[in-house]
Amino acid sequence: MAKVKIHVWHGLNGEIIALGHPVKGTDSKLQVTPIIGAGQGVLETEVAEELIKSLHQTHIVDVHKKVLAEHPHQRHK
Repeated sequence: MAKVKIHVWHGLNGEIIALGHPVKGTDSKLQVTPIIGAGQGVLETEVAEELIKSLHQTHIVDVHKKVLAEHPHQRHK
């Protein structure tokens, strides 16, 4: 499970709005500046690459701790 650095755009309630990450084969020194709108935040973190596709369904951002957390609705499934 290779970990990759991602940016997670989220609402103030922690709902994931969008994800961004470098694509394989791009310059590893490439730097980005995430731009957010009003009422949004962005979290930079690392996750296993295979989790990215479904992350918006399985996780939310814990805005206070600034980490990804399991989505509360997913815990009971």
